[in-house]
Amino acid sequence: MRILLILMFTLMGFSPVFAGNIYSIYVVCDEWKDYTNKDGTGAYWEIVKSVYEPVGIKVKTKVMPWKRVKHIVRHKDADALIGDYYEADAKDYLYPKWHISVEDPVVAVFKKANIID
Repeated sequence: MRILLILMFTLMGFSPVFAGNIYSIYVVCDEWKDYTNKDGTGAYWEIVKSVYEPVGIKVKTKVMPWKRVKHIVRHKDADALIGDYYEADAKDYLYPKWHISVEDPVVAVFKKANIID
């Protein structure tokens, strides 16, 4: 019986929605084709949904101009924004340790003779 109680309390402590019974999250972003489409499709929306929806948290997404995105998150009218660059002095935001993407420069080199004018 004691082992059953310990197991039960351990599992309750690892419940994915134990902190305040979160049922939905509102995530906003500017539109980036194939990443955050207005219709709720795109790679970044899929990543967010695949994290929260399996544990019973509904994801509401909305695309809007970037300045409005930053404003409504700063004023806590949305829960999160996607695609912001880290700013060390941004006191109103909490940035993740691991980024959703990293931009690397891509360089292509061609022989001048192979370029068609």
